[in-house]
Amino acid sequence: MSKFWFIILVIIFNTCHTANAQSIFVSNIGCDDNDGSLNFPLLSIQKGIDLLEAGDTLYLREGAFYIDKPILIRKNGNHEKWFSIKAYKGEQVEINGETFKKSKNIPAGYHGQDGIIDIDSSSYIELIGIGVCHSRARGIKITYSNNINILNCSSRATYNSGIGVRFTSNLKIFNCEVVDANNQDYRPYGFKRRREAPQEAISLMPAWNFEVAYNHVHNNRKEGIDCKEDSYHGRIHHNYVHDNDRQGIYVDSWFGRLHHIEVFENHLHDNDYGIAISAEDDRSSMDSVYIHHNLIYNNRGSGILFGTFGDNHLRTDLFVFNNTIVNNGSAGHWCGLTGGIEVQSKNIKQVKIYNNLIYDNYGFSIGTTFIKSEVINGLKEREIEITNNLCSPEKNIYQTRNYFDLVIPYNGNSSIEENPEFKLKTFNDFRPQNKIVNKCGINNSSIGIGDKINTLPRLILRD
Repeated sequence: MSKFWFIILVIIFNTCHTANAQSIFVSNIGCDDNDGSLNFPLLSIQKGIDLLEAGDTLYLREGAFYIDKPILIRKNGNHEKWFSIKAYKGEQVEINGETFKKSKNIPAGYHGQDGIIDIDSSSYIELIGIGVCHSRARGIKITYSNNINILNCSSRATYNSGIGVRFTSNLKIFNCEVVDANNQDYRPYGFKRRREAPQEAISLMPAWNFEVAYNHVHNNRKEGIDCKEDSYHGRIHHNYVHDNDRQGIYVDSWFGRLHHIEVFENHLHDNDYGIAISAEDDRSSMDSVYIHHNLIYNNRGSGILFGTFGDNHLRTDLFVFNNTIVNNGSAGHWCGLTGGIEVQSKNIKQVKIYNNLIYDNYGFSIGTTFIKSEVINGLKEREIEITNNLCSPEKNIYQTRNYFDLVIPYNGNSSIEENPEFKLKTFNDFRPQNKIVNKCGINNSSIGIGDKINTLPRLILRD
């Protein structure tokens, strides 16, 4: 066969392949007796999804859709034929679950585990530009699935997670907004108020080979982003996380082995703790966690915490470097003294804390729970290396904690006490002007103006 005819056949094949894909349209003023075309859309989102074949796209038209049961997606495509559910050409779409689980006959053991959108046992699904709100359970739920993209979506006002993930691999959550998650005011009708709502704003429990990036996670009632259980090979980056009642980002093995997680280029402020690292359950372990180039400021608790929550199990090979940690910690915090980097747990090994800019935090720049006479030997025994950081002078505040031990300020070896002379601190631009930072090897040039989410790089999506 000549090269010319080969190219013609390839063009014909690709044209036929594209022609086989169809678009189905749904509108809140549509009718399920329609054919699902642009001019004659369906009314039911579920009916539109049920009609999809691999490679098809379901377009939702502008407006609010009210549901009283989960929208179930159980489809399997392949790398060439994704199932796409998306808002039509930039139109605003929101699926409202106000009447979700309205029955007072709550099943035994029910904890609001469904989702307004429920992706289950599926593959090659992309959800683009869809908003969900007022869920009596989760906003978007993903379970036992692979190759799932949640892009430019939003979740607000949910009892459980805004986006909740279980046992899912090859996952991307990009450019989403999650607000007002874990709010008990939205618990199922007839369901008693508990000590707390379940899960977190974005919960990965677990996820494997995942990326959570460029999201805006704010004003939630618990943790912002929680990577937990036996999650592995994940990247959490360029997220704007603020004004959450608990940790901005939480890495917690809970059960199993959590490993190879990278947390970088995130912007965290006005949470309880900024970033916390724990191994809460007695079945858990953690290794190979990298936390770097994050901007962490104005959090009520410490900027970065090696916590003792739960059973406080072993964590190894932890690296904290090139973070900018400013004005964290506060008087009267619920657990006592807080500050910049808090090495609260002694059950950690092979840890390196270096090249961080840690300035003007409340109780300490870096603090440990080793008593002062034992700090050097204690760190050496556990192979904890604290070196080459730019810190505020030690404040030497010693305070008994409500729940934990004393925290002793210790800035480590080869660290420099110096004012970095931030460029425009009034506007939270934490780029240092003092060239002394070069002596510490600090490189935080990627940190720009603080308060504006639009300073973060944004993902350009395909139409």
